[in-house]
Amino acid sequence: MKVDVRVVSATNRNLEDLIADGKFREDLYYRLNVFPIQMPALRERVEDIPRLVEHFLAKFGRTSGKPIRGITPEAVAVLQGYVWPGNVRELENAIERATIVARALEIQAGDLEFGRRAQTAPPLSATAPLPAINATPAQGVPTRPLSARLLDEERREIMAAVERCSGNIAGAARTLGINRSTLYYRLRKHGLEHLLPTRVMGPGEEGPAD
Repeated sequence: MKVDVRVVSATNRNLEDLIADGKFREDLYYRLNVFPIQMPALRERVEDIPRLVEHFLAKFGRTSGKPIRGITPEAVAVLQGYVWPGNVRELENAIERATIVARALEIQAGDLEFGRRAQTAPPLSATAPLPAINATPAQGVPTRPLSARLLDEERREIMAAVERCSGNIAGAARTLGINRSTLYYRLRKHGLEHLLPTRVMGPGEEGPAD
């Protein structure tokens, strides 16, 4: 019988590493690897958290009937400082819990609760001031949003890792503790494509090299 289907598969494992270890069939990998979409873990794209929170607040505001209007900057900073082992689904659950317990019109830092696997400092209380990071001496407040400063720091670390490894992307990825495909994604996102070495794949075709 002939069938017309589309297979969509997902994994949180590095299949290339599994192939090298003999734990995943190489022929199956190439059958599936037609149009790969790399989705970095939430902890690697904390700049997306405010937009995701906005979406979840709208969703749970409708289902709960509570007039939650938004989230405080202190609460956003707490969310961006957490490592999110459960990725976006864990963030969704955290916002749903916060919506239920919130007593104000905005989610406060004290409304947030994380699982037992939390690997960051405990959430700030609703009244505790945020510590100043890169603060100006006169005003004592951050000059740029936290998400922008985190992106700058990530960009510097990526550039330093590639330089330390003399342009070897696989080595730089190991140094940073991420897989190679994620590093490719981050390099392109930060406009660092010039750091990607290339090898000739065929007439008129080039691709990234290790």
